[in-house]
Amino acid sequence: MKKKLKTQGHLKNRAKRAQNKKNSRSISIPLIIFTLLLGGAAYFIWKNLPNELNAVPKNYVQKVNQSKVDKTQQSDLSPKSKKLFSQKIDIKSAVSEIDKLVGNKLSSMALKRNAEIDDLTFVRRVYLDIAGRIPSIKERKDFQSDTSENKRSELIDTLLASESYFSHNFNYWADILRVINNMPKHKHGGNYIAYIKDSIRSNKPYDQFVYEMIAAEGHAYKDGNGATGYYLRDEGMPLDNISNTMKIFLGTDITCAQCHDHPYEDWTQVDFYKLAAFTSGTEVNTPRQMYSIPKFKELRDYRIENDHNLKLKAAMVTGMYTFKTGVFKSGSGVIELPHDYKYDDYKAFEKIYAEVPFATSLLDNKYKDKQHLLGPKDDLERRKDFAKWLSSSDNPMFTKTIVNRLWLRIMGAPLIASATDLKQNEMGINPGLSQKLIDLMKEVDFDLREFSRVLYRTRTYQSALTMKVLAGDETYAFQGPVFRRLSAEQLWDSLSSLILENPDIYLNQKTVHTENQIYKILKEKSYEELIEYFNKIAKSGEKLYDKVASDEAILHGKNKEQKGHTHLVRLRASENPSPVRPDHFLRQFGASARTQVEGALTEPTIPQALNLLNSQKVEEQIIKPMKDYLTQDIQSCRTPEEAMKVIFLAILCREASKEEIDKLRPYFSEMSRKPIDDLMWVLLNSNEFKFYN
Repeated sequence: MKKKLKTQGHLKNRAKRAQNKKNSRSISIPLIIFTLLLGGAAYFIWKNLPNELNAVPKNYVQKVNQSKVDKTQQSDLSPKSKKLFSQKIDIKSAVSEIDKLVGNKLSSMALKRNAEIDDLTFVRRVYLDIAGRIPSIKERKDFQSDTSENKRSELIDTLLASESYFSHNFNYWADILRVINNMPKHKHGGNYIAYIKDSIRSNKPYDQFVYEMIAAEGHAYKDGNGATGYYLRDEGMPLDNISNTMKIFLGTDITCAQCHDHPYEDWTQVDFYKLAAFTSGTEVNTPRQMYSIPKFKELRDYRIENDHNLKLKAAMVTGMYTFKTGVFKSGSGVIELPHDYKYDDYKAFEKIYAEVPFATSLLDNKYKDKQHLLGPKDDLERRKDFAKWLSSSDNPMFTKTIVNRLWLRIMGAPLIASATDLKQNEMGINPGLSQKLIDLMKEVDFDLREFSRVLYRTRTYQSALTMKVLAGDETYAFQGPVFRRLSAEQLWDSLSSLILENPDIYLNQKTVHTENQIYKILKEKSYEELIEYFNKIAKSGEKLYDKVASDEAILHGKNKEQKGHTHLVRLRASENPSPVRPDHFLRQFGASARTQVEGALTEPTIPQALNLLNSQKVEEQIIKPMKDYLTQDIQSCRTPEEAMKVIFLAILCREASKEEIDKLRPYFSEMSRKPIDDLMWVLLNSNEFKFYN
């Protein structure tokens, strides 16, 4: 269903606004734009977009050699080797069976599948879902000109092997895992971010990805040990961590049971503490491991002896704090109940031993007989046992949860129920389909890319949207995907497709984290070498962090090579700080503050509309570059009608209708810049740009 654009009112209003600015005098005009977008609500306060791209976190340093980037190169979207994709399943058979199960359910409910979408709708949708952005002009043209019968399947495979896919998936998991650059207690999350990105890029099996995070141990800034960030993210909050773990990976919300028996579910407070016992005794950011190494004991003594030398002290404290940061010990399996435990079955401070609530046969209980001899600080590696149980393919909630998540992400509505509140016996409105997808996930060995590859090929996915907002408890049989607004990250990244020939140009740049370099220095140098090194820094007056950054030829914030490349949308959402500032475009359009699991929002707000309507920076940093980018295509147009079609295809990825061209024709009496700029502005502000269509 396509909504007709109210282009005439938009253009009149914009024309008068421009004339007002030119003549430096105020003219009263009907606020047609506000009537259309805000339901007639008058609103007179607006804020310009900030200069977001200069704000890189203090501890986040990048080394980007822009001089080596070919800005004319095309996106790396050439078809990849078949080795990238699993050969364990018959993909055509899997696609056919899924569509059959959906079709049978629709027939049983006297419903019909939505019509199949055309190529232009498909190319926009599949780019948004896989690449996280609309296609560039060239990408759309290439697909339109492709005459092969399998061009949709080939495009799906191409996108699943692209840098945009890795970028878009990082945004998704960063929201779920609440990824932040600046961790609690002044720790930097760069190694954790790199771990997640590398896991996505290498297509690491999902069960392995989860196991590595739950079982993570060791120094946080050691190269390749970024999974420890899963616990650093919740340092000092081990009970919240176990609650989030169950919610994210098993779709089970036990948050209430942290403080009391669950009022509606069969979860007791003791059940919660039995789970928490698995990670009890895990130490985060402890000096104990560091001081077990002789040279660090000597360094500590040297620092104490020279406590009066403040510059030396600062350098040594920074270095040793960086080295000691990590996750140590892997779970005692014992925890004490809180002081305010109020039920009769146990007493406050009573020891509780690790147990799982279901699939108990999967748990290795080799230490169970010894637990009663231990305390909460002892180490029996119970966290590793918990990780094995949690990520097992035979854990009924683990596979069901990720299947439900991916279906919700791709189709716009959950397969079974809420992603964070599933029930063990729930299988949704179509149990046969749910079971098929659970079996499929196991068949592909938790290869999320291969699983998604199947879903994108289905007729169910390639059907027209159901144009309604589903109520929270409303069942849906999937006549087609569900109408919804683009995420903040999709909107942001789509702007890059309108101003850059290669929207992926700034992805996968080499990143060097100073903390990792400090760790290496302390690890590799001898005691004598470290004493000399720290004294040299103290005498120079430099800070350790700045010295190491300089030695690695990287600068804080913007480096020299990045200056002059701070365009509003040149940094993709995945390359921005996590989270971005509250006044950033991404946050204003609903990007998560990373304080809760899946904290992103897609509800429209007044500030969102006003930012696109009024911001001078939108004019300067989007409209102008877009105009420059489209110049060649527009200059080749012989008539205003052809120019209109170029702009519609570029922004909305569809042809302008005859009615729209007729309404616009009076504004295009001549091929001047102004009506072209105005039309771009109108389409960017349309709901059709901001929503799936």
